[in-house]
Amino acid sequence: MRLILTTVAAVLVFSASADAGERRTAPEPGIYTNEEEVYFDLLAQRTAAPWISVTVDQTNDSIKVSGVDAFQKPIDETTVSNAWKFLPSPGIKDRLQLSLPNGKVTELRRARAVSCWVSIRKDKVKADGSEDWYFQSDVKLHDQGGRAIVGGGDSGAQAVMIRVRNVTWDTGSTNAPVVALYVHKPDKWEKAESYSWAAPDSARVGINLRWVQTGCTIGGLGQASKLDGNKFKAGEEAKTK
Repeated sequence: MRLILTTVAAVLVFSASADAGERRTAPEPGIYTNEEEVYFDLLAQRTAAPWISVTVDQTNDSIKVSGVDAFQKPIDETTVSNAWKFLPSPGIKDRLQLSLPNGKVTELRRARAVSCWVSIRKDKVKADGSEDWYFQSDVKLHDQGGRAIVGGGDSGAQAVMIRVRNVTWDTGSTNAPVVALYVHKPDKWEKAESYSWAAPDSARVGINLRWVQTGCTIGGLGQASKLDGNKFKAGEEAKTK
């Protein structure tokens, strides 16, 4: 099976050969990132691999790997090198291992698609003095550190970034895995304003901070919300009556 890398980095070689008597299979298409590994390595002050995000596409006998950023936008370069393969550990699915030029092996996890609606209170009130809201539906991101920016510009509302992680805690932690939804302000992209969480098999996760509200559906676990701007505003007006 051939592997095609669509960045200017070194060519990667996908290994479909047996290793220690265990055959590797081709990776499932999708987005893979090492968000969780890098986050917890940095938190524990361990030497972390560079943050890496790629898309994997398969056509016939070829696998194409393309670098993407956290907003799912293509990038021109990536630091990946050498060999791709599924993690051979029994029972662990949708993970890849990548060997870096310095010999470090980093783990990338396959992301689940996430669809959100986001509503942000506008800077100016309506003519009648009531609050006005900017609403955007079908905001696309993923649960391995995926990000999306909503508002800003001529929307009349401040820009807000939302981020979703499927958190599996560091070795030794007794915390249960969660899917977490973060809200960031434009002047604090690196630190969340607030966050919420739910069980990792939950179909939805949301948050209401009064000035911004968002609800997200995890791909494959539930039907995306049909809420639109008119329904949202009608609901907000009903709360004031």
